[in-house]
Amino acid sequence: MSHDVRSKLCLPFSLRAVFLLSLFMNQIAYSQTFVHSPGEPTGPSIVIHTTQGTVTVTNVYLSSVGWDEEYLIFKKTSSYELLYDVDDSSFVVSIQKGPLQKVRQDAEQAFLFSLGITPSEACKLKVVVGVPRSLDRSMAHKALPLSLCVLVHSSQR
Repeated sequence: MSHDVRSKLCLPFSLRAVFLLSLFMNQIAYSQTFVHSPGEPTGPSIVIHTTQGTVTVTNVYLSSVGWDEEYLIFKKTSSYELLYDVDDSSFVVSIQKGPLQKVRQDAEQAFLFSLGITPSEACKLKVVVGVPRSLDRSMAHKALPLSLCVLVHSSQR
């Protein structure tokens, strides 16, 4: 068998092996048990200082399911993720799939419930809602506010 024929026969196996190895490594990353670091708060709540005063929230470290780069994921469903940025004490509500308005409403309610706060307290926090381009091009790459904050602010006028 010539060298060219052998290299062509080996190429699909090599690509398949790389693909399977990457799947295996991703599976390991997702299946690892999330381990808390020693500096994380262990009490039942966290006090977050904002420009509008302090807000006491349920300790998101206790319900965390993992990390997404610098964000702590404290709730994850097939439709959305709730994340906490430990560097600046801000939050992200990341919508993963639609229907957009229904999932956004569900995610925002889960945000309130997970943190044990009221809508007016949530509106004091730094929170952005993110929507992927694949779901809604007009809302993608925008830092959207919590929709419930629009309602809270309009009722206070």
